Amino acid sequence: MRKSVLLIVFAIIGSIIISTSCNSGEKGKLKGFKKDESGLYYKQHVKGDGEVSPVEGDYLDMIMIYGTEDSVIFDSRTLPLKGTRASIPMTKPLFKGDIYDGLGMMVEGDSMTFALVADSVWIKLFRMPSVPPGFDSVEYLYFDIKLNEIISAGEMQRRKDEEARVALEKGKC
Repeated sequence: MRKSVLLIVFAIIGSIIISTSCNSGEKGKLKGFKKDESGLYYKQHVKGDGEVSPVEGDYLDMIMIYGTEDSVIFDSRTLPLKGTRASIPMTKPLFKGDIYDGLGMMVEGDSMTFALVADSVWIKLFRMPSVPPGFDSVEYLYFDIKLNEIISAGEMQRRKDEEARVALEKGKC
């Protein structure tokens, strides 16, 4: 019950953030969004104090919420991580204007919303055979991202090795 209430609250907050706009010349659903050279629509909420953007091979520790204008489909904060932090690998964009184009423009501490063409997300990014039932009339999916940390591949391997060492020592006792 509490989880459902939290999801509803986050959906409402997400809708408010998505619908709040500044003047960028776009109209309708994308009012307040800017468009980058790849065709990706984005809106920056908080400018982080990081100095570098992620590159292919880095890992990104972040909070990600995505959904439609009025509902949340996924919220990384609800994953059962058991005290660990979720990190995803940074890869090359799969198509022009995908989420990896957006992640590549962020620095640590940034909070941004990206609007991606829904059918491209389902078919190209999520590699589904078709758009799921009930989403065929959805034009955009909105990704709210808070980038906490950029972790190099070497540092990620060091952390995994340390976690394995600690787990092994706990098993010996």
